Amino acid sequence: MSAPAIRVANLSKNFEVYDSPREIALEILSRKKRHRIFKALDDVSFDVEKGEVLGIIGSNGAGKSTLLKIITGVLDPTDGSVEIRGKVTAILELGLGFNMEYTGRENIKLSGLLYGMTQAEIDRKLDAIIDFSGLGDFIEMPIKTYSSGMFARLAFSIATAADPEILIIDEALAAGDAMFVQKCLRRIREFCNSGRTVLLVSHGTGLLAQLCKRVVWLDKGKLKACGPALSVIQQYDMAAHAGVDNQSWLEDESSAKLPTAVAGTGAAAEIAQHEPTSNSEDLAASASATAADVGPAPPPEGETKKILKRGPYFIESVELLDASGTPSSTITTTLPFSLRVKYRCEGPIPAGTLGIAIAVNRQHDLAPVSQWFTQNIMPNETRETYNDTSARIRPSPKGTIAMDFPYTPYSAGAYILSIGLLANEPANWEFYEYRHLFYPFNVDDSGLGVGAPVFFRPFLTHVPQPENCKSTAVVSAPKAALATKKLAPQDITTLREEIISICVDEGGYPHDWPSHKSCPCCGRGPLKPAFRKFGFEHKQCEACKFVCVDPYPPEKVVEELYKGQYYTKVRELFELPRAQQGEDSTPFSAPRELLLDLIERHTRKKTNGHWLDVGGGIGTYANLVKQWAPSWEVTLNEFNPRSLEIADELYGIKTSANSAQELLQRAEKFDVISSVMVLEHISDPFSFVTDYGRLLNPGGVLITIVPNMTYLTSAISRGSSASLAPPFHLSLFNSNNLCLIMDRTGLFNVVTIDDAGPPAFSLLHHISFGDKWDISIPTIAVPQPQGILIEPYDMPTSLRMNALAEADEKMGDYFALNDGRLWLVATATVKV
Repeated sequence: MSAPAIRVANLSKNFEVYDSPREIALEILSRKKRHRIFKALDDVSFDVEKGEVLGIIGSNGAGKSTLLKIITGVLDPTDGSVEIRGKVTAILELGLGFNMEYTGRENIKLSGLLYGMTQAEIDRKLDAIIDFSGLGDFIEMPIKTYSSGMFARLAFSIATAADPEILIIDEALAAGDAMFVQKCLRRIREFCNSGRTVLLVSHGTGLLAQLCKRVVWLDKGKLKACGPALSVIQQYDMAAHAGVDNQSWLEDESSAKLPTAVAGTGAAAEIAQHEPTSNSEDLAASASATAADVGPAPPPEGETKKILKRGPYFIESVELLDASGTPSSTITTTLPFSLRVKYRCEGPIPAGTLGIAIAVNRQHDLAPVSQWFTQNIMPNETRETYNDTSARIRPSPKGTIAMDFPYTPYSAGAYILSIGLLANEPANWEFYEYRHLFYPFNVDDSGLGVGAPVFFRPFLTHVPQPENCKSTAVVSAPKAALATKKLAPQDITTLREEIISICVDEGGYPHDWPSHKSCPCCGRGPLKPAFRKFGFEHKQCEACKFVCVDPYPPEKVVEELYKGQYYTKVRELFELPRAQQGEDSTPFSAPRELLLDLIERHTRKKTNGHWLDVGGGIGTYANLVKQWAPSWEVTLNEFNPRSLEIADELYGIKTSANSAQELLQRAEKFDVISSVMVLEHISDPFSFVTDYGRLLNPGGVLITIVPNMTYLTSAISRGSSASLAPPFHLSLFNSNNLCLIMDRTGLFNVVTIDDAGPPAFSLLHHISFGDKWDISIPTIAVPQPQGILIEPYDMPTSLRMNALAEADEKMGDYFALNDGRLWLVATATVKV
């Protein structure tokens, strides 16, 4: 191996310290010692290899500047030695050697000589130095007229213009405006990436993490630590947190003793599982193979980490759960994830409430990505409401804090998580326990190629644990309930009021509603809580990603909903007059062009047949079929009595209120059965598709149009998607599980799934606005349903919505092509 660029061996530096100048004179006259020795450096040793970027950290007075001055020859050591191999340029004090009466140009020439440049080299680099400084015409003015920022610009530009083999920088960016600081950082990175040896002193641990693989930590003149950047920085930051008290609260904990399932390195380390998983070795091998060979590496197995433990609350375990609810070290971009933090209290329970703070950093450079905490006042809170929100956890001797995040906002890569428990007091950062840069994890974007740092909003649940209980069951987070004062029928004027009356006041939601035992689409996957809208719980199948309302309304409640004021008056007062005037009477359905295309496609080769339109409202679509294929027999299958009356009066269409089972008993058969925007209203879609599929003749076609619950809609839009309208919409499909449910019946030999319409996902869906709106029940005076804003948006939200709406116009095609369109159109042909 080649000799190191810098070798520091047993280096010490002592300074004689006098209490006053008088003591110096007395010592000289009396020849008696009147000073004490201050050890600025005490037996410090380390090597810097050629081409290495070594960071140095330490608090003020740790000996950093003294070390650099000895390395550069400004000071002589008391003991030990320093060996340098290469030309050195050091930026120890910006502006060293400047003459305040000289102009900027004249000082470039003077300082260049001090940095070891020749006159010819200075002349050659003069224009580049001036250009980098950005001083323009000020370069011809005396520097005594410069501001501190202009002074720093000039000094840094000169110091970095030399062409050293070894560059030493001592916190050179303390002055200067933000733009110039970024310019300086870029130049420093260029030095670090050019193969030069760099010694970099900075209080900014994030900067050192980005640029250095190794870091030296000096503390009171001694070498506290020297090793991988992440490990040393973690120890240094933890010491800073502990330093707020006179007593040290730091404890060592070996990574081998952590409650993990995989005792590995890097992102392969599972977070806080108590038993190993069957594929733990595969996880570790996969994570090791994909880890980037840049930046600081996580501490190896067995190396101790520092934990701040002040108490009386302590963390017992931390568990990261992926979208399926399984403990894992890998989560997926846009899919939900959860954190479970178990804690205990030793001693008296403190007054006030228990808070939690988390932060996520990129692993390769420790750049902060996002954070979430409970102790500070949130934008929607006041000091008066501070203690009443769900984020203020009531104290308990033991418990679990559950944080459910609606989607993963990160791009693919390796990250590291910090977690701390603390008192809920605004501006408080004194932790009971703090685990800094402690838990590595990975993010897989499934090839999506998107993801960005955002502030997330988890649903927080606190589950107290009885004193003598050994385990804690974590339940899904409770959200805002459907609750309001009970209204008499004549006082109900909005859809939301009617829903509450039918579903909650009379229907007993959620306790009196049934729940699915397994996925009603694929029949095999368990359902996990996903999100809520209008107070109704939505769950998602782990296997096929089908989304449904669960618990779902019993048949009696469904009948009341579709016989209710809103559904009936929309038909009578809004749709009927439009139909009488020849307009499209059902603007809430799929577009007329799509419906006509389906009719033409499935009737053109047959002179006659029998078409059944299921759930067709007042018969608009059935009438289109009748007009386009007059030789076909058309039947409207609808369950709202008033809709059947209107269809008969308006179009003279044959109608039926029979269920599919009743039609089967009557041996009815059809060539085409259509259900346009119907299947999403059904709580048991498999039985619905199977029953109506059995009503088809051999070779007959089932046409189904439903809203498209695309990947982004499922992961991000959720309650903000207009396609979700519980408790009317109970089943929500994507293209895969809609095809799956058709195949599962065993009735069809050909199933085709297309999408149509505008993009299903909108950027506006990043903002939760669904619960801010209600809809009026039509009246004779105002027959069209009207949107009612029941909670105004604040100004920041309004501005964001305007910006996102403008961006939507440019992004619509992208989302339509890559994520999917608003409607799914399934055509399934019965086996012959």
